[in-house]
Amino acid sequence: MQARQIDNSTPLVSLTAGEFAQVLRNVLQASPPKPNQPKATGKNYVYGIAGIADLLGVSKVTAQRYKDTFLQPAVMQRGRKLITDADKAMKLFAQFEKGGQK
Repeated sequence: MQARQIDNSTPLVSLTAGEFAQVLRNVLQASPPKPNQPKATGKNYVYGIAGIADLLGVSKVTAQRYKDTFLQPAVMQRGRKLITDADKAMKLFAQFEKGGQK
């Protein structure tokens, strides 16, 4: 059986299950990095409360409390999007831990 050429103009309904599965595998292998992973811009960022929680190893409730207090200099908010400079947040967290506050 000869493999047929599948391109962007191939109708989805004309694909077999195996061809469709191969297309999905190819797309998933070429997918971009997840939002909470640092990008190659020289700066490391995490996104949202979940990103802060993962970065610091705390719960989301604790991450929210930290965001509202000592992490404020590292956090930028544009509308509903929360962006945190991970390097700056780690420095602020180290200072917070050294101070013994909790």
